[in-house]
Amino acid sequence: MAVPLNENSLDFEIIDFNKNISHNCYEYFKRTFDSTPENTWYLDDLGVRKDKRRRGVAKRLLKTCLTKLNSKNVFLRTSDSNNQAQLLYQNLGFRHIDGLYTQVSHKRLDGSVREDRRIIMLRQAEPIE
Repeated sequence: MAVPLNENSLDFEIIDFNKNISHNCYEYFKRTFDSTPENTWYLDDLGVRKDKRRRGVAKRLLKTCLTKLNSKNVFLRTSDSNNQAQLLYQNLGFRHIDGLYTQVSHKRLDGSVREDRRIIMLRQAEPIE
């Protein structure tokens, strides 16, 4: 799912590890990249079932999405330990914004809570191949 940069829909905090401060996601992108809802979109929750992985499904989904958003900046969050996803995103023109991350809590089926650090990746507007 991709959603336009919007102060009402993107209410998570981005943590700047280098400066030890946090920023509202919307305000950070608006200020740092001159982003507006018209030119910047957030890619949220791309997932492929385990039995369908390693077949190019995620790459095709991403390419379709990026083609539709061809003249837009697109950013996303992915687990800092998910090297396969990071490589896929890098191969499609995303770059890791050094020092920025978010913390995400997931409640698991067994009731336990898992903390996950997510890095921020950005693909600035340009045509894709």
